[in-house]
Amino acid sequence: MRLGVVCGDGLPVSGLLTSLRYALDLGVRSGVVEFPVITDLGYSWRFDKGFAPDGRGEPYPDWMTPACMELPGDPGAWGRDLLAVRDRVAALDELDAGERTTLREEIDRLAAPYEEHFRVMLADVDVVIAMNMTLTDAVPVTLALLRVLDEMFADGHRRGRVVWWDHDLLENYARTADGKRVYPVFPNELTPLPRANGYTYWATLTPAQVTEAAGYPTDAVPMLLPPMVPLSVPDGDLDAHQREFLAQHGVEEDQPVLVVPKRVVPEKGVALTLRLHAATIAEARRRGEPVPVLVVFGSLAEEREHARDMLDLADSLGLGGTVVWADGVPLSSYRDEQGLHLDEIDLLHIARNRSGAVVYTPNVPGVEAASMPPAFAAVAELPCAVSPFKIFASVYPGYSAVMVGPSAGELERAAGELLDMMAAVRKADPVVRRKLANNRDISLRTFGEVHWRAFWQELAEVFR
Repeated sequence: MRLGVVCGDGLPVSGLLTSLRYALDLGVRSGVVEFPVITDLGYSWRFDKGFAPDGRGEPYPDWMTPACMELPGDPGAWGRDLLAVRDRVAALDELDAGERTTLREEIDRLAAPYEEHFRVMLADVDVVIAMNMTLTDAVPVTLALLRVLDEMFADGHRRGRVVWWDHDLLENYARTADGKRVYPVFPNELTPLPRANGYTYWATLTPAQVTEAAGYPTDAVPMLLPPMVPLSVPDGDLDAHQREFLAQHGVEEDQPVLVVPKRVVPEKGVALTLRLHAATIAEARRRGEPVPVLVVFGSLAEEREHARDMLDLADSLGLGGTVVWADGVPLSSYRDEQGLHLDEIDLLHIARNRSGAVVYTPNVPGVEAASMPPAFAAVAELPCAVSPFKIFASVYPGYSAVMVGPSAGELERAAGELLDMMAAVRKADPVVRRKLANNRDISLRTFGEVHWRAFWQELAEVFR
């Protein structure tokens, strides 16, 4: 099957794209997915991100063929118009009839170029995966995609399938801007949604999301399709490129490596992670142990003002030389003039080899969907430190983690527990090994390959 991917995240890297990589790898190994995959990462419509309108030279892995739309006219004006539509759709109840009519006309105007773009991009595609397009970040784009997909696949005109794969829905995705919600709490008359037909699947990540989506005003029936984790992370000696990465960032041979698989945006709690790291360093020094190094995955360009705040916070906490800002972990490792940029599996391998851990501390209720980092820790057999985010207990029932709170006392306790667990892993303590094995079992039940293996097989039957 030839695949096309349309992703509403507007990011060169994201957790959902990394998960898609693992699902696509499974599809290739199963003989049903053909590389490369033509991909639009949403740069041309996510003007709230730091990469619009064309990704600014961001690297693509070799299994992707980029297809970014060239904007008509001035990109700045185009971006302001798209963001204005997003905000007015979220505040639709405040608009009168005339304002709603004007908004519909504006949506149609902005949708037209995207329709032509998708006709060309998807001309030879068998399966389209539309990721995070149900959120109302770019209503004109989602509407354009729905129209083109109807042209392609309706009435048996052409054999193919569409997978709308959402990892965030409206009610519980409580992001705000200037004190107002970015998204409506429920779809309104201007929110494009998948519809029931012979070629559409609508998938979400968790049972709770399936329940929410089932109440939306559409005849499409949502299904469960969780993200995937890698089924294993390499153990043993590091490869030359991984050792070079550590040397590039001044990481000493005896320093444990803690990885932070999160974006540098306010809701993801990097500030809490940095404070935990400061407490962990203080406790390590008190014990006479090597000082750990923190590797933060997220790009510093996504929300630049917040990124500057985090860099300043790291300086104020005295963390110089102990934080590696990966500045966007790529979908596949690569080298450029700045040096090596390692992907998630490479970094998890390093953390495993260096007796490290995974740290994940979201600090705003209502912005987490599946929350994959504890599962990454589990497959790498690493300890995990987490804040008690809203869905942790339901997604990871029985998972053993170091719980992180915001007070000084909670941070000191968590730092000590984390160092204790890391030491127990180094010593192959049987109690901790059983806990980590149980974490792995819990994580793979939800995020293993079973759902995607069955789904690829189902899609493959369409094209036999």
